[in-house]
Amino acid sequence: MHKLLKSQLIKIYGERFPNLEAIEPLLNLVDQSYHEFQNEFSALERTSNLSENESYNELHNFKEAIDKASLVSITDADGLILSANEKFCQTCGYELHELIGKNHNIIGSGYHSALFWQDVWKSLNAGEIWQGEICNRKKNGELFWIDSTIIPFKNDNGIPYQYLAIKFDITEKKESSRLIHLYNNELEKKNKELDQFAYIVSHDLKAPLRGINNLSQWIEEDLEGKIEADTQKNLDLLRKRVQRMENLIDGILQYSRVGRIKNHSEEFELESLFSEIICNLHQPSNYKVKLPKVMPKINSEKIALEQVFSNLISNAFKYNHNPEPIVDISFTEYNTYIEFCVADNGAGIDKEFHEKIFVIFQTLQARDTYESTGVGLAIVKKLVEDKGGKVWVESTSNEGTKFYFNWPKEVPAK
Repeated sequence: MHKLLKSQLIKIYGERFPNLEAIEPLLNLVDQSYHEFQNEFSALERTSNLSENESYNELHNFKEAIDKASLVSITDADGLILSANEKFCQTCGYELHELIGKNHNIIGSGYHSALFWQDVWKSLNAGEIWQGEICNRKKNGELFWIDSTIIPFKNDNGIPYQYLAIKFDITEKKESSRLIHLYNNELEKKNKELDQFAYIVSHDLKAPLRGINNLSQWIEEDLEGKIEADTQKNLDLLRKRVQRMENLIDGILQYSRVGRIKNHSEEFELESLFSEIICNLHQPSNYKVKLPKVMPKINSEKIALEQVFSNLISNAFKYNHNPEPIVDISFTEYNTYIEFCVADNGAGIDKEFHEKIFVIFQTLQARDTYESTGVGLAIVKKLVEDKGGKVWVESTSNEGTKFYFNWPKEVPAK
């Protein structure tokens, strides 16, 4: 029996102390319960100490992480600084003793209006957390921007008595945003100037070309019935060259506009898009276009996608010597984009030319054989890549050609 228990029994019962043998089983159970309680209490005490140490370590690590990442300060209800961490002092350029007891106006820049600060203090005095961007001034006069979160500490009556401010230096971010804004404005200005320049160049270059074309026709009319075969051939060649030059000017203008001029996105059926393209191409009756039976809707810049398909389909017919030219259009649908394929049964393209064909002004055939500007596939590549996709070709000589390209289901805003 535990001596403490025994002494208490003697104190209570005195001479009437019961026979130990009679109550020994009961006393043993009491003694056992006491020891079990002691063990459980010790275990609970150890657990409590461990939990306390873990909580302390967790809070210490949390504070250390915040101190390294952010500027932290605590002020009283009047806005006087009670404490500030090392990063706050380093960023502002002040020693801690220069800040304690001072108002945050010590780092004020004068950038924000009185109304701005009224709104800040209105929220804080109401016990609300305030978040926003503030422009401050360092001790050396240099401006810096912070993303600040100010948290009121309230007493039992719900009245704020202290404020904890956690701030992140976003000066570089703000400067980058400012430079990007200036760059975008300058780029927009340059684009307008380029469009105006392109229009003037187009007008000034096309005017003499039309004059040459008209002159050749007048010469032909004046010498009607007197023109020799070679002369007629040269006049026809002259007009073809004039037309090629006009097409080249138009192609350069189209290429220069890709990525600069944005058309609005709209939802449309691919089936209707292909119907318009095929109708506009005016291909002969022996030219066939195979389309998928079921085609999805797409939300995109319709004009841009129409340009891509128009160039690929017209090329597939233009350079196809097969007696029965066929263009087979198919697609594979993925989560965020569609992979299109425009295949033909023409002569094919040797592997060594697969990259060359996408370079502007590059053609595989002599221009006197095929009237080509060498701009079409360059425009296709630029349009597809402008939408975040890619275009490639799979072909071997005499086995047809397959042009693949990825196009997003929904073009993101830029």
